Amino acid sequence: PEGSSDSSGFTLGKDYTFNVISGHRDGFATDCPGNQLYNALGTIRSYASGPVSAVSVTGLTGGAVKSGASYYTKNSATVSWTTSTPSAVISGFDVLVDGKAVAHTSGSVRSTSISVTAGSHTVQVRATHVRGSTTLSGGVTLVGDTTAPTFPTAPGANLRTGTVSSTSVPVTVTWKAADNTVLAKVVATSPSSATFGPTVTSWATSA
Repeated sequence: PEGSSDSSGFTLGKDYTFNVISGHRDGFATDCPGNQLYNALGTIRSYASGPVSAVSVTGLTGGAVKSGASYYTKNSATVSWTTSTPSAVISGFDVLVDGKAVAHTSGSVRSTSISVTAGSHTVQVRATHVRGSTTLSGGVTLVGDTTAPTFPTAPGANLRTGTVSSTSVPVTVTWKAADNTVLAKVVATSPSSATFGPTVTSWATSA
């Protein structure tokens, strides 16, 4: 309900420009639509007029692994993003790789899968408002890495100082691993399981 209003109204005999979305109190002596809703009309107007706000890529999963500031994948990745604008006024999203749209979703979706070729790429998300304006997110680096790591120095074992028993001989295993983009880790499988960082080149163990 509008509540009480006088017979002349606030705008009688005056020039007054209404917003497309206005409250009754803008033109009549009334408290309608109440302070809480009236104070929210500015936000509602911004949602309705666009553009889509605060579009941001939040991460890459589904085959992609982050190392440093970049993500790495053999081929595919799942791109996720957020926005502060309600889905109802978003026409859709496009995922761009190096500026070219490679995937499209509806306005209610917040993730989708993409594929990339070998090399470094920039991934962005473009949001389209129902009125046609667009907003582009910042870029995230995704590297397509199809080349396997190598061992420039093959793993080898040498005796080391220690106690020898009938079941155990102390040895040092050495190696040098490398990759064309970035090495994540080295994993030993025998005589026991162990995981080493990319700069580690030796392992004191027993055989």
